Amino acid sequence: MATRKSRSGAPWRVRRGESILSAARAIDTSLVKARLERFERAHQDYADAHRKVEAAEGQLRMAEIRVETCDAVQDKAVAALAGALIADGQPYANAFAPFGALPISKLTRLLPRKEAEAAPAGERSGRAGPTSDMDVLCELSRPVPPTACGDEPGSTEASPCPRCR
Repeated sequence: MATRKSRSGAPWRVRRGESILSAARAIDTSLVKARLERFERAHQDYADAHRKVEAAEGQLRMAEIRVETCDAVQDKAVAALAGALIADGQPYANAFAPFGALPISKLTRLLPRKEAEAAPAGERSGRAGPTSDMDVLCELSRPVPPTACGDEPGSTEASPCPRCR
C-alpha cells in the first residue's frame, strides 16, 4: 500500500507558497494586488527563515557527528588508560576509583553529556591543569617514584615521561 506524504511540514508550505505566487504571475491580480504583495513578502520571510533553520539543522547534525566521533576516540583512550592503571596495580573492578570516577564499564556506556557530568568535580571546574589527553596521561603517570626512571631522588623535575619534563 502506498503511503501518503504529509502536507503539514515547512518544505511543503514553501512549495505551496511558491506555486501560488507562480500561478498569480500568470493571471490578472489587480483586484488583490495589495494582499498578494503582503503574501509575497510574508512568504519570502518564511522561506528565508526556513533556509536558516535548515542550515542550523545541518550544523547541528555535523556537530553531533563530531561529538560521536570524539566520544569513540575518548572511549578508546579511557580503555587504554584503565588498562595501564590495572597494569600498575589498580583494582581491576574499578581502576579509576582512586580518582573518584565511575568504572570503565559505566563510563563508556554514558552519553557524552553524562560522561562530562561523571568526571570528578576538579576536572570540570576549569582549573589550570592538563589541556590534552596526553597531558592527562602524563599527569596520571606521575606517582612513579623519581628513582624508578633514573633521576635524582631530590629532583623536582623528575618524571617518567619525557613530555612532562
